[in-house]
Amino acid sequence: MAIIVSINANSIAKAQLSLANDAQRIATLPYLPNIKARFNFVSSEDGVRKEKLEVTNSGDSMYELRAVPIAFLELRELQVVPINGPYAKNTNLNKSTIPLEWYFPNVTWVDGSDKDFVLYQDIENTGLLEDRLNIFSKNYSSEEKHIIGGIKKYLLVSYRDRFKALHTDYFQFDPMGEGVLMDSSEGEAVFKIHNEYSQKKLS
Repeated sequence: MAIIVSINANSIAKAQLSLANDAQRIATLPYLPNIKARFNFVSSEDGVRKEKLEVTNSGDSMYELRAVPIAFLELRELQVVPINGPYAKNTNLNKSTIPLEWYFPNVTWVDGSDKDFVLYQDIENTGLLEDRLNIFSKNYSSEEKHIIGGIKKYLLVSYRDRFKALHTDYFQFDPMGEGVLMDSSEGEAVFKIHNEYSQKKLS
C-alpha cells in the first residue's frame, strides 16, 4: 500500500509541475516577440525580377537580432509519358538538392525600433537562375526524361527577449513567399547540411 501511495504522490507532483510550467509559459506569451518572415515581389523590368526579404516583429521588444537566409537548388527528373499507348514506369528517376552560395546579398537593412522591428534584404534579378535552369532543362531533356528545378529558401532568426532568453526560429518559404515556421530539429538539420557544404568549399 505504501508503494502505491508513493507512486501516486510522484505522479501528482509531476502533473502539478507540468501545469505550473505551462501556466508560466502562457503568462509570458504577451511579453515575447512574434516573428514573421516573407518574400515580397518588388518589380520586374526588362526580365529582371526584384524581391525583398522582410523579417518583422509584431510582438514585444527583442534584442541582438540575427537573421541568416540560405537557399538550395532542387533538381528532379520527370518521366515523359506518351498521351496514347503503353509505357513502362521508370523507377530510376533522380533527385538532387544542392546548397547555393551567394544567392543572398551580404547587405542587410534595419528599419524601426526594437519593437515593430523590420529587417530586410533587397534581392536583385532572382529570375537569372531560373533562366539558366530553363536552358539546362532544354539541353538535358529527352524523349524519355525531363528535368525541372527550383529554389528552396530557408531562414534562421535568433534574438533575445526582455527576459534575456535566447530564441532561434527556423522558417521555410512556401511558393507564395510566406515564411512557415519549422520544427527546430528539422531547421537545424537543414542549416547543418548547408554549413557543412560551405566548410568543404573552404577546405
